[in-house]
Amino acid sequence: MTDEDRSPKFFALHVETSSKFIGGCDLFLTIILAANVLSCLFYDTAWLNLAIGTLTLSAAILTLVSLWLAFTHKESIYLIVPIIFQAITLCWCIILVLAGIFSVTSGHLWPLQSLIGIKPPEIKVSKDVRDDNYISPDDTNPETNRAIVFGQISIFAALFLFVFKLWAFVVLKMVYRYYLQYDIYDQYTYANSKYAKVSQKDYHHEEYDDEEDYPYDPEDFEEDDQL
Repeated sequence: MTDEDRSPKFFALHVETSSKFIGGCDLFLTIILAANVLSCLFYDTAWLNLAIGTLTLSAAILTLVSLWLAFTHKESIYLIVPIIFQAITLCWCIILVLAGIFSVTSGHLWPLQSLIGIKPPEIKVSKDVRDDNYISPDDTNPETNRAIVFGQISIFAALFLFVFKLWAFVVLKMVYRYYLQYDIYDQYTYANSKYAKVSQKDYHHEEYDDEEDYPYDPEDFEEDDQL
């Protein structure tokens, strides 16, 4: 049985296995954040959007490194940064939902532009009947339609990400507690585990450095096993 199989379950999945899936999803999110930062540089957006995007990307990269260290060394201290990152992402999801609602209700794209920092090309509109870009007064402005569509997409995407990050937050907290309360396994069964070394250290007390000092005779236990 591996360490993953010993970890507690959440929704019928072992939390340590689920946390590795979270790491893969955070890697995909990091790629999206990196693309957003590059787009901000390409479109020469405001410095504030670029700074926020860079800080978020740095936090995502630090989260991936911390997850790798946590899974490699099985140390709970490395999970603090990923847990904080999930909480920050939850807050950003709420802000993105509000921005999408404002874009849908107002018909303007500026709430999303102020968050993402990317401004799509403007749709040319003309009131001249002879112009190819003519829009009838009875028709909805294409800019308004685009703002409504983008707002709806951002709302559904943010809600989906919110649910996923909430699940990830709970799972990582369970893994954090699991690493804190890791059982000290039998040193003969799990000899290659670092917890076996802890077990040996705990059971070999300073008062009983010599075999003669032990209060019980190991042969007594062997006789009990034979019975």
